[in-house]
Amino acid sequence: MSAIRKNSAKFKAQIALEAYKSYKTVSIRRQCKLLGLNRSTLYYQAEPVSEGDIQLMRLIDEIYTRRLFYDSRRITAQLNRGQATAFNRKRIQRLMRHFWRK
Repeated sequence: MSAIRKNSAKFKAQIALEAYKSYKTVSIRRQCKLLGLNRSTLYYQAEPVSEGDIQLMRLIDEIYTRRLFYDSRRITAQLNRGQATAFNRKRIQRLMRHFWRK
């Protein structure tokens, strides 16, 4: 639990699940209401990163480590130069954000 911020919805959802396992007298609906949390947050499961995205992130990392001053536009142009498929700049930005979070 230390990797998750204590104010985040994920942290509150984990608290609610642990409390529900311990105290089944209080419903999940009530616990979520007490925590100020939507029940959908409790059941949310993030999708795993696809193999194609992992390979693309490796390519982005290679380009970025060679040219630290490149932004998403230049990295996208570099990736699209020798490829048969074109990559969208917004996809590259999303993957770069995902990359920097880790």
